[in-house]
Amino acid sequence: MVIDSPLQYFQQDFLSLEDYKNKREVSIDTVKRRMFVNLRKYNLSLPDHYLNLNNEKAFSDVDSFISLFTRALVEYSDSFLEYDKKTKLVCVKESAFIEWQDVIDFVSPLFLIACCIYNNESYIDTIENIRNSFFPECVIPNTRNTALISPKIILLNKLLDENHGFCDLHLHLNGVIESDSVFENILYDSDRFLPIILHSSDKPEFKQELEQMDVSFTNNDIYEIVKRAKEIREILFNKCFDLKNLEVQYHVESFLHPFCSIYSDKKDFDNCTELLRYEALMYILSLKYILEKDDEKTAELLHEYLLIKGFINKLLVHTKDKFGFEQFQNITKNDIREEADKNHLGKFLQLSGNSYKNFKTLELRFAPKDTQEKNSEIITSVEKHWEKYIQLSNNDKCSYYLLAHFIKRRRDKKHNFRNFRKSLQNKAEMLVTLNENDCKCKITGIDAAASEFDTPPEVFAPVYKYLRDNGFRHFTYHAGEDFYHILSGLRAIYEAIIFCDLQNGDRIGHACAAGIDITDWIRNIGEELYIPYGEYIDDLLFAYIFISTEKITELSHLLSRLVNKIISGYQDIFKINTYITDIENAWKLRGKDPDTLDEADSSISMNVKEIIQKYNQPEYIKEYNIPIRRNITEDLTIEEMSILQQKLLLFMHKKEIVIESLPTSNIRIGCHKSLSSYQLFNWYRWKKQGYSIPPIVIGTDDPGIFQTNIYNEYALIYCYMVYKLGISRIDAINFIKELVNNSETYVFKNLV
Repeated sequence: MVIDSPLQYFQQDFLSLEDYKNKREVSIDTVKRRMFVNLRKYNLSLPDHYLNLNNEKAFSDVDSFISLFTRALVEYSDSFLEYDKKTKLVCVKESAFIEWQDVIDFVSPLFLIACCIYNNESYIDTIENIRNSFFPECVIPNTRNTALISPKIILLNKLLDENHGFCDLHLHLNGVIESDSVFENILYDSDRFLPIILHSSDKPEFKQELEQMDVSFTNNDIYEIVKRAKEIREILFNKCFDLKNLEVQYHVESFLHPFCSIYSDKKDFDNCTELLRYEALMYILSLKYILEKDDEKTAELLHEYLLIKGFINKLLVHTKDKFGFEQFQNITKNDIREEADKNHLGKFLQLSGNSYKNFKTLELRFAPKDTQEKNSEIITSVEKHWEKYIQLSNNDKCSYYLLAHFIKRRRDKKHNFRNFRKSLQNKAEMLVTLNENDCKCKITGIDAAASEFDTPPEVFAPVYKYLRDNGFRHFTYHAGEDFYHILSGLRAIYEAIIFCDLQNGDRIGHACAAGIDITDWIRNIGEELYIPYGEYIDDLLFAYIFISTEKITELSHLLSRLVNKIISGYQDIFKINTYITDIENAWKLRGKDPDTLDEADSSISMNVKEIIQKYNQPEYIKEYNIPIRRNITEDLTIEEMSILQQKLLLFMHKKEIVIESLPTSNIRIGCHKSLSSYQLFNWYRWKKQGYSIPPIVIGTDDPGIFQTNIYNEYALIYCYMVYKLGISRIDAINFIKELVNNSETYVFKNLV
């Protein structure tokens, strides 16, 4: 049994933040109690007697805000981080890395890095030392580009050096900037933040996020606490440096960060990662001041500041209490990253790590716009910032490519997906023109992303065919990531391959349903579920078609029972009496635009045409979406569903359809409680047992939302295999070498 520390949630105390906002007194005892409440919130399965002991241990020496920071939190940082006195570099302890990745969803990693430096360096005494030695030697190397630091893994570092970086083959252009940097961007230009908050506040998703956080802040309150954070920074600067005693008077508001003024005369920044170093310096000097001056009020100010930062972080990061894709999508829709996301240079620097080594190849996914000018603007901006990155990093061995990913959208109530299909076609035509006319264009692949509950693969099939016929060769599709039933997830993968005509070397993003342990999945969500009636029948139809087509003899005994349920479902939903052959033929035609099917085509029977028509008519769509309650194993046993998983993987293996597996994203979005049920390790085990598994590549998805990078994704896999599964380091690194080699092989640019 591993219990979180209540310190993990010290920046999640939004009740105290409200008290600060409303000028109410906040005591250290109140804060300790509220941290315990948050500990309970995230450990609901444990009784209080376990949690109480954990609480007592964390707060054994805490009787003030001063001791909270200078003892408890500094010691907490040292439980995860180690400091090399010779190189002055901070890294995550290899044995603590898995837990660290959970902690930084809630606690600013930049603050914990600062705590570690503060606790291990003693020459923070004069301004001259800070300027000439401490800041350039201790702070900048650890915060140059990112606060998402890594463990020092000898075998993984060797592999990184040999390959000149890793390939990240699933990375969305928006959602890259890490929480610490977004916060700096917001404070740098807080007035620009107000219209963003005003715009977001009208969205139901944003209101839901705030309500889940148990805060009653209005949009104006949020703007005010951001302004308050800026004010606190000024106060902390004035505390740490007695401005009256400085030879030069500084007007710190004119600088990009108050603590920049002792080191630089910069008034503007080239990328938002540049601000991290000054923020870290602020934390370090504030901790030093609080302890030396025994200043409880300043410690309270730092606490208030970090709560504001924790509040913004909660709106930016997919923490472990936000299960499922729709919770993830709420984060992507709040626009708080909007300004930071415009700076692609900051993204490249962050992704490369503080040593500029992490990546060799990036496949960046962007959503094509509705005009050619907007598409060209994105491509030009990325290229311009890339050129700057190459100059700064002095690394001309790395490269990037662009993938255009269409965003799935909910069906039109009147015309099903008719209007959406037209929009997709228009964007596809613009992409073809762009690729033909722009020799610098690096669009090497096509993707379809966003919630699988919104749009099925069939809607994208005509567009994928059009693009393949007009010069595009490489395709991927998000499928099997989030689903009602395990059969729904398997069906989404299969239909994406069939309807979108994916070829060898093409890819499926996530494919979680093809690897999760079904027993674990049922344990997590319960034995019964609600599912739209039509989804339920389509899942059975998939099982029937797949078993029949692939001649799965182990499951042939299910066919007659499946047929009866499918026909009965079609009678209930579409009010039609028909045969299973007609239903199957109608399913095969879903990959075509229903508006372009020739009614006079004699090869399509009247029954099939009627099914197709009703499948796309609003009154029957309503019947299709009626929720029904079902037992998960009502139609197929766990063993039978597991066979379907294995056979689908075999099907993908034969077709050489590659799986894009994204560790942190899959754990956070999926139904996993932890890495213990992550499908990658099942695939590893099944392959050892002799089952056929398709090639797998690794990606980060949205590194800012998931607080990761490509090196740390491999490190997470390595550490889990070594420390949790008991696999030898050599076997673990050999598996990672296979994954790295797959990524080198299946980069879309490399495929003919």
